Amino acid sequence: MHDLNRLDRIDISILAQLQKDSSLTNAALAERVNLSPSPCYIRVKRLEKSGYILRYSATLNIAKIADSLTIYSEIELDQHRKESFQRFEVAIGKYPEVQECYMVTGKIDYVLKFTCKSVVEYQAIMDELLQSDCGVARFHTFFVTKTVFRREGVDLQALL
Repeated sequence: MHDLNRLDRIDISILAQLQKDSSLTNAALAERVNLSPSPCYIRVKRLEKSGYILRYSATLNIAKIADSLTIYSEIELDQHRKESFQRFEVAIGKYPEVQECYMVTGKIDYVLKFTCKSVVEYQAIMDELLQSDCGVARFHTFFVTKTVFRREGVDLQALL
């Protein structure tokens, strides 16, 4: 029986292939990882059930769909209590423009990634946050002017 907490080289290969292209059919995936389709399917289902695969998605070319800005914000809270962090996280989660939110160490508390239609839209969100009681003391804004590169996946072999 396969240990659910331990990944073997085939599991890693399956994860690496799906990370590159989640639209692979089971037959194509099985061929790439040198398995027959049935055992490959069983492994994929086990990896999903065990939480190694969180979801499948498509990467869209937003620039072809609509004009937008990518903005990073550093957020500093006015208080550093558990309730303050929870209140901020609930408040920021309500904004679909926030694509990513990370709690970090150092002089700031959070780094956020926004995708907005305009500077005006971004500023309206920040004004709303500052006027609410979610605890934002100050923020610093960084507008992305050029994407040099963006990696979708992680080199699993390098991590292991």
